[in-house]
Amino acid sequence: MEAKIKRATCPAIIMAALVAPFGIALAEPAMPDSVVRVGACATPGIAWGVFVQGDYAYVADRGAVTVVDATDPSFPWVAGTLNDPLAWALGLFVENAVAYLNWTALGNGFSTLDVSNPDSLYVIGWCYVPPAGGPDPTGVCTVDTITYLANGDDGLGIINVSDPASPDTVTYFDTPGYALDLSTQDTLVFIADYDSLVIVNVADVLNPYRVGAVNMPDNCYGISVAGEYAYVACKGGFGFGSLEVVNVSDPSSPQIVASVDNIVGDPLDVWISGSYAYVAAADYPSIEGGVRVVDISDPLSPSLVASYDTPGDPRGVFAVGDLVFVADYDSLQILRHIATGINESTVEQQPRVLRLRQNQPNPFTDFTTVRYELPTAGSVTLEIYDVTGRLVRTLVDAAQPAGLHTAMWDGRDEANGKLASGVYFCRLTTESGTLSNKMLLVR
Repeated sequence: MEAKIKRATCPAIIMAALVAPFGIALAEPAMPDSVVRVGACATPGIAWGVFVQGDYAYVADRGAVTVVDATDPSFPWVAGTLNDPLAWALGLFVENAVAYLNWTALGNGFSTLDVSNPDSLYVIGWCYVPPAGGPDPTGVCTVDTITYLANGDDGLGIINVSDPASPDTVTYFDTPGYALDLSTQDTLVFIADYDSLVIVNVADVLNPYRVGAVNMPDNCYGISVAGEYAYVACKGGFGFGSLEVVNVSDPSSPQIVASVDNIVGDPLDVWISGSYAYVAAADYPSIEGGVRVVDISDPLSPSLVASYDTPGDPRGVFAVGDLVFVADYDSLQILRHIATGINESTVEQQPRVLRLRQNQPNPFTDFTTVRYELPTAGSVTLEIYDVTGRLVRTLVDAAQPAGLHTAMWDGRDEANGKLASGVYFCRLTTESGTLSNKMLLVR
């Protein structure tokens, strides 16, 4: 007998998603929890995925891998980045001092990266894998000496990484759809396979086999497994999607048992932390994406409890405790989930004075992050001058809202030429005043 699915819907939100492209805006209903921004850091590439270990957030920067020091979540800064054809990651998994990279949509390989020293990242090894067809896959997970790789229309890749300097493909398991993301539990790999959830037994990595599968109501892009349930991020149409809850206690017969249908934006990723599922929902024309928080304390009755629209275009999410790290296209956003029903405006106070923080790191070689706080909205310029007073680079020239802002400088001028070592000055000019700081570039 087919399980009865409980669907948590919110007509007001769904209607808002449907009519927003036509210029009509509807307010979302009040939610019991809140989400506030703690800090943010611009990244040099396109932030597509994120993995957190210790004090560092590792960003798959679609063309690079960037390491962000988040020791102080209110002031994250780029500690190192590697722009290398073998590090053009869309997804990554980090364990101890090694990062395992999924870049199958951008080339034809898999690689390992030494991240023991964030300011000196380097590729350890790589091996050929077929370039992925279809939507961009991001999933990668390493268990002991085996890495499992979502590889689009080539299915599940299984790679021996017992020697990270010489990764070697063991085999591939072809799935019926496009393998986009995955999660592991014991000897099972759970795959978001675009139109279905596929479960593969990998007890014998030389002979993987399908245990079970269940069709999804919409295209599924992200998956996370906790206990007896898999949580699947599904991208619907017209700027809204769903989080499907699947009972996988019997892997041979997985069943959708609940669904949260009021996810505004295009759900692309999901991460489970404690009793909550954090969904990264990308922008849709006329609809802002962001992080959607779902209470899964009772998996049979999940409910949307908080929503936060990020300034960029969310692609990946990772949560540690109450901190939520978001790969937000042009930046890493760090948010805090407050499960108390406190109104966001009472927690996230706007700055009262204009403030320009010292860049980090300083001195720097490749990249440095500048953070500033605006007490009021208005026109803002953030410029770099050399010791002769010559303007060498304009980082910001735009109208910006009040609040915390970050910008990154790569030590280059407007023509993208590398500047010489020396002292430079960062000048912030706003309607509230002008501030400047000294910066030291060391080549």
